[in-house]
Amino acid sequence: MYLNEAKEHLKVLLKEKISVMMWGGPGIGKSQAVQQICDEWGWQLIDLRLSLLNPVDLRGLPYFNKERNEAVWLRPEFFPTKGNGILFLDEINVAPISTQIASYQLLLDRRIGSHILPDGWRIVAAGNRVQDSAAVTKMPTPLANRLIHLEVEANIDDWKLWANGKVDPRIIAFLNFRPALLATLPKEEEIAFPSPRSWHHISRILSLYSTLDEAEPVIKGTVGAGAGKEFISFMQIYADLPDVDGILQGKVKDVPKKADVLYALSSALVSKMKKEYIDNFLSYTFLMPPEYAILTVKDVIRGGWQEQIEKSPIFKQWSDKFINYL
Repeated sequence: MYLNEAKEHLKVLLKEKISVMMWGGPGIGKSQAVQQICDEWGWQLIDLRLSLLNPVDLRGLPYFNKERNEAVWLRPEFFPTKGNGILFLDEINVAPISTQIASYQLLLDRRIGSHILPDGWRIVAAGNRVQDSAAVTKMPTPLANRLIHLEVEANIDDWKLWANGKVDPRIIAFLNFRPALLATLPKEEEIAFPSPRSWHHISRILSLYSTLDEAEPVIKGTVGAGAGKEFISFMQIYADLPDVDGILQGKVKDVPKKADVLYALSSALVSKMKKEYIDNFLSYTFLMPPEYAILTVKDVIRGGWQEQIEKSPIFKQWSDKFINYL
């Protein structure tokens, strides 16, 4: 399933004390989805990398209690004691088997020894799959049986909901054009590969260099040589777009014919949208091929402009024209 679908299932399951496991490739946004739920609900998030822990780290160190004449286990610092939140056990199937076994009681009984998880807290685990070429171990069946399993994959529409306003619009334009490059696994001889995480890195990298030539080795070292080369070529197209401001101001009516330029133009229009441009924008999309008109309007709606779009006197006409393509 796609990430937003998994997120909706999580919202349902987390109403009960049900532990959930999210499976998916590296860098596709599993931890971000959990963080978004916490942000929406006002919950705390404790992000715990089980691959870095030993069994004693989960239960806590023992000390001798003279008054009780017995060993007492100190509560780990990360273990919550109050409030509402998600205890996120990331990289669970990279952890040593002994650590995975130590988590059995936590996942089923919501406790480790005498440490009890508060009623307001829920548990979500996450990990990569064997086919992701990750250094994972097969999950023991007693552990697997304690979890609800959701297998997640990246999706361009889900990603754009998150990326608008956070990622350079030229990257969004490129991935509209080449959605298969949102997330792929590296070939055997490669190390770097595209993922939602690595494209976010590219967005930050672009602001650090004054020219594409300077940034090229780093871009290829982030998303791989093949994807990097394609992205750089696309960036050169983006630099030669028609006058986007003129289009949105109703002064320019020319429409490019090449697919890659249309994808680039679509993203540029979305990134420069303002309330006063809505009518001119919708009028311009009448001139675009239907698939690009629909893509562009959908992305504007995703960017938070749905109410303004629907209030436009042109929208009814737009809907009538493109209803058969939707």
